[in-house]
Amino acid sequence: MSEVLQRLRTIPLYVGRGFEAVPRPILSGLVGALVNIAQDALYENTAVYKVKTALKHASDGVIPLASGIVGFIGRELAGIDEFEVLEEQLPIGIANMLRGLYRFYASKKPFAVVVDSKTIEGWNFDPNTSVKILIDGNDVTPENLTTDSNGHFKATLSSEISSGKHELSVTCGKKSFYDVVYV
Repeated sequence: MSEVLQRLRTIPLYVGRGFEAVPRPILSGLVGALVNIAQDALYENTAVYKVKTALKHASDGVIPLASGIVGFIGRELAGIDEFEVLEEQLPIGIANMLRGLYRFYASKKPFAVVVDSKTIEGWNFDPNTSVKILIDGNDVTPENLTTDSNGHFKATLSSEISSGKHELSVTCGKKSFYDVVYV
């Protein structure tokens, strides 16, 4: 058996020391899954992630970027080759952050966010148009809510949205937006 393990160490698709029996693609997939799970947990439980401004759009890259930096430092500075699997997350993190910043600053796709339990804000909708907001299929639109000349609105709801997971739907003219949000 040890002869087989020695041979596996020489194959580049496998990681050495401690991970001898784990094929490299599987290990990379497991690291990627853990990164995604950490990201979801932060999104669901951390206030910073709940505020969906440019940070939210770029937040898909935060955990992979951090993992990649840890991997780079571990491999390059500490000389621990096993950190290379983490380092592979670095380009994913950079790409996701750039995509998020593009979505916020350059794209004209409409989007809306739950700022807090009584405030919803939206951007890139049809200008000077009536807005309709649904939370879990229930109309919560304040009276006479319209977008400004830039397609932006900020709605203060008459009652608070309960904490937890909700479906947010916003329709304004020919544009609409849907997302699952956490309050």
